[in-house]
Amino acid sequence: MLGKNIAKVFFLLIIAIGFFLAQSSYAAGWVAQSSGVTVILRDINMIDQNIGFAVGDGGTILKTINGGKNWSTVYTSAGNNFYGIDMYNSSIGWVVGMSGKIFKTSNGGEDWTEQVSGTSFSLQDVNVYNGLEVVAVGTAGVVLRTTNGVTWTVLQSDLAAVLYGVEFSACGLSTRCIWAVGTNGTIVYTSYANASDTPDWTTKNSGTTATLFDISRISSTSNLRVSGNSVILLSDNYGTNWSAIQDGAMTQSFLGVGIFSGGIYTSGGIYTIGSSGLIYRGTQSGGGWTWVAETSNTSQTLYGVAVKYSPVLTAWAVGGSGTIVRYDETAPTAPINLIKTSPDNDNYPTLTWGISSDDVSGTIGTGIAKYEFQLDSWPITNAGFSYTVTFLPDNSADGSHTFKVRAVDAAGNVGPFSTLTYTIDATPPTVSAISPATAVVNSAQSFTASYSDSVGVTSCGLFVDDIPQGAMSLAGVASGTATKSYTFSSVGSYAVKANCTDGTNTTWGAAITVVVSAAAVSDTTPPVVSAISPATATANSAQSFTNSYSDNVGVTSCELYVNDISQGNMSLAGTTSGTATKSYTFSSAGSYAVKAKCSDGTNTTWGAATTVTVTVATGPDTTPPTGSITINSGASYTNSNSATLILTCSDNVGCTRMTVAVDGTVDTESLEGYAASKTVTLSGGDGAKTVAVKFKDSAANTSAQYIDTIILDTTAQDTSIMVKPSSNSVGMGDFTFGYTGSSITPVTFECKLDTGVFSSCDSPKSYSNLSVGNHTFQVRAVDAAGNVDATADSYTWIITSATPADTTPPSVGAITPVTAQATVSQSFTASYSDAVGVVSCDLYVDSSNQGAMTLSGTKTGTASREYTFVNTASHSLQARCSDDAGNVGLGSLATVSVSAAPVNVVDTAAPTTPSGMKKVSDDSDKTPTFTWNSSNDNNGVTSYVVQVDNGSLVDIGGAQTYTVASLFDGSHTVKVFAKDAAGNSSPVSSFTFTVNTSTPVPTPVSCSLTINGAYKLSGSPAVYYITDECAKRPFNKSNVFFTYFSSWSDVVATTKTKLDKIPLDTLGFMPWGPKYDPKYGALVKIVSDPKVYLLLGGEKYWITAEEIFTGLKYSWNWVEDIDKKLLDKYITGSEINYTDHHPNYTLIKYAASTKIYRLEPDPADSSKQVKRHIKNEAVFNALNFRWDRIVTISKSEAYKDGEELGEEDV
Repeated sequence: MLGKNIAKVFFLLIIAIGFFLAQSSYAAGWVAQSSGVTVILRDINMIDQNIGFAVGDGGTILKTINGGKNWSTVYTSAGNNFYGIDMYNSSIGWVVGMSGKIFKTSNGGEDWTEQVSGTSFSLQDVNVYNGLEVVAVGTAGVVLRTTNGVTWTVLQSDLAAVLYGVEFSACGLSTRCIWAVGTNGTIVYTSYANASDTPDWTTKNSGTTATLFDISRISSTSNLRVSGNSVILLSDNYGTNWSAIQDGAMTQSFLGVGIFSGGIYTSGGIYTIGSSGLIYRGTQSGGGWTWVAETSNTSQTLYGVAVKYSPVLTAWAVGGSGTIVRYDETAPTAPINLIKTSPDNDNYPTLTWGISSDDVSGTIGTGIAKYEFQLDSWPITNAGFSYTVTFLPDNSADGSHTFKVRAVDAAGNVGPFSTLTYTIDATPPTVSAISPATAVVNSAQSFTASYSDSVGVTSCGLFVDDIPQGAMSLAGVASGTATKSYTFSSVGSYAVKANCTDGTNTTWGAAITVVVSAAAVSDTTPPVVSAISPATATANSAQSFTNSYSDNVGVTSCELYVNDISQGNMSLAGTTSGTATKSYTFSSAGSYAVKAKCSDGTNTTWGAATTVTVTVATGPDTTPPTGSITINSGASYTNSNSATLILTCSDNVGCTRMTVAVDGTVDTESLEGYAASKTVTLSGGDGAKTVAVKFKDSAANTSAQYIDTIILDTTAQDTSIMVKPSSNSVGMGDFTFGYTGSSITPVTFECKLDTGVFSSCDSPKSYSNLSVGNHTFQVRAVDAAGNVDATADSYTWIITSATPADTTPPSVGAITPVTAQATVSQSFTASYSDAVGVVSCDLYVDSSNQGAMTLSGTKTGTASREYTFVNTASHSLQARCSDDAGNVGLGSLATVSVSAAPVNVVDTAAPTTPSGMKKVSDDSDKTPTFTWNSSNDNNGVTSYVVQVDNGSLVDIGGAQTYTVASLFDGSHTVKVFAKDAAGNSSPVSSFTFTVNTSTPVPTPVSCSLTINGAYKLSGSPAVYYITDECAKRPFNKSNVFFTYFSSWSDVVATTKTKLDKIPLDTLGFMPWGPKYDPKYGALVKIVSDPKVYLLLGGEKYWITAEEIFTGLKYSWNWVEDIDKKLLDKYITGSEINYTDHHPNYTLIKYAASTKIYRLEPDPADSSKQVKRHIKNEAVFNALNFRWDRIVTISKSEAYKDGEELGEEDV
């Protein structure tokens, strides 16, 4: 596979896909591993760094032999839940679980044999002393032991506690010790010498009444650690004394604990885990403990943890929905074989490197996630899985460059750089023509050429009539002059030139013709120069001045001087005699000294100065004035009908009059005296107002019309608070607000709390940590024209108490009722209360979590959930509730007696969830319409109920479409559920969307070339696309060109001047254009938005998060960049925010099979899915499917078979 992933990466063309672009530093961390299951995993046991087991619900047992990189299911047992596992070695181990289940393996998990436990109580944990002696603990304080690995006896069964954790190990040369922990802060202990001894139990003082969930011991020491509800306990004397070591802010439930020691952790450390992906690491130093919350990259509750330190620290944790995460702090090795494969004069240099290894020191790593490289001092750049990079000339200037590359593994560990320094010399020297162009026969003449080079010139040679005359002397490296003397032996004309090299590239300078003459007699006679004529001129009118000259060898140049300031060379007519002429314009009247200076190349002569008298022209003035107008100093908006104009006018003889018009054409007959400013009254009614002006001079010349525009807005917006806190609150207040009506100018808001001042704010606005007492919140709208809502909306509420730190778990009552009927759904209820508020409750049946309960309140209320018992029996039920601080309260256990159901049972089956909910209008629609698929029910659906945001429930009968009343801009949620005749309600289907009616109209871009056109230079193969922002973007591939245009004839040839005015777009490449067919199942994004969409049919489905994308087994290499115009052709479908199944119409296959299926709605129940086998390759191709968009799924993702897709479906 690695070989197939090699692809060139162009520097500065790497675009971040979806939701991430890593350029920050990395550290060791936790990375998700694929378990292949979705059940809750309860415990994990790692024998060493590579071999381990995990157990969980559904009788699931998983095994890994490579540190968790791959997990395989070695055993499942429907109806069983496993809670604990402990392996004696890689072959022998035990698993315990619900209803007293015990299973043993003797061949490394290939086979599992059930053993008779002698109890029906759920067993929560197991610990192995040796290959024969094992202890298990569980509900009702039961403690079981086997001394032969087969037969189990009860050691203890009368404790008034549930035991969740046990530690069984040697605590002396011949002494066995058992510690067990559980509810109400229970810690019990026993020790005995021989396997057959009957131990006595001692209860230890834990110092807490909290539930204790797990216990662990550092091997061969007296150190024990216990985790529980808001507490972590330590004992350094075999459990005789216990002390709490958690930080005061650590108030969560810690469901598991693992201990590590070694290397840099000489004083030992702890990993503890819990709800919502909680992971804390504790380390001991200086007699105290330091705790750090680590990012687990999961929100699932974690139930079990395993830690190994040999030779490096590695940890694993397991939890809900098949979650397995692993901690890895070993960095990968440096990439090998880093080389540059292109020559030094190639300014598209290519560098390649070999793979890095993440399996270091005998430990299997989490795998290489990407490579990063850095060129010179540029930012570190993500190269993905590429092993080669090619740089554009913009990043490959001539000179020395340093390239570095390193590997990053999935846990974020960064390996060392491999470094290569190389030189680029792609630019040949620039070489000028030789000078001088004359020489004298038989006299040595020094010839010179200038040069420059980015790297440096190494040599230059002189050539006469293409014959080399030897090396020239250099003065300078990067730039300078090359010089060499040469003597001509005869008179005549010769072609002389130089060539220079930088060691890689060679350049010829232009050849010049050198005229070689005979030796001349020295000229000592200066030219004769006359005075300038004429002696008069007119201001602002060009005047031609002339003088005469003569010289024995010939005049070569003359210059015109006015008041001793040179005005440039004069035009010559003749050599040994003639006239010199030049025009000059005086800007004002007066007297000026004008003279000429002439040279024959050796001697110079000044002509006598002439006093030139300049007068003003007396002809008619025909030049109109020029000017400008500015309203209110250039403001865009105003709320006053009175406006101040700033008027500028310039004219050769002076501006005298003007005429001004408001919202009309200037009447040049209605004149007034010119003034630099003027106050006018704008016309009535809000909107754009235009003021125009024309100017006149004393000669009645009229200027062009000049205009300026301003928007008049005199209407203040009415502000409204839409969401506000309750009248009695604790320490905070949250507000959402807006304005009614519409505004022609931008609107902002100002907020004020109590006696403060109004200041700028946005909706929503939140306040926290408010003092106890009355508080008043005010908000008002302010538009860009300065209109302020004079009647700010106001709300007063009471803060009853400051927000305290919450360390108290909820109080939870016992489950009611205590009777039920088999096969009949029964609603079970428990009351609760909490000072801050309960956020969730779960129903537990026989210590197994059956899911979330529905809450009827926050601080007080009842939690309820439906549950159906299959058979008649007695069951233990309990509610467990959590508050926002993570405190967990346990309700009393209730025994529910289940009797047989009567023959006639009322309809309690709820309809299925309405699926396929989508919005069929765009974001600018304030009254959007929604549609959904029908629900199924055993007796038929009678109606659908709709709720918008948190508004009233609306029963719309049997319709499957609903149009929402007018909404304000912002985020909204629409929910719908189905009801049947018996009043049963389906689960809710919801859709969150945004209304945005205030999107500004984009300002048209001024561009010298046509937007969205294709252009090239004559004689150049490069073709550029002009973007909407008037930037040029090169077509790098011809197939991309034809997704925008139909023919090469669509390309327009332009000039270099015009093309150079268009800036180069920073993207540097062209995405697929509007004519491109992504085909069925494509994953796409646009370059200006990281959102990734799945295209199915004519609809686009947004994949809402990175973990959703990877959880669905999609590959980032599948994502294609496309033009926004292409994406806009697709209708917005529902969001993809789940990983337990794939969307309808996805192409799938199972890992062990070659069959390919398409997922579709079940014709019998549209809320469910079926997989339809695609008959053969011909059918696949005829349906226009893509072979590179087939998703390989695990066997745990099961779908019912539908009808085969064959030729009749094409």
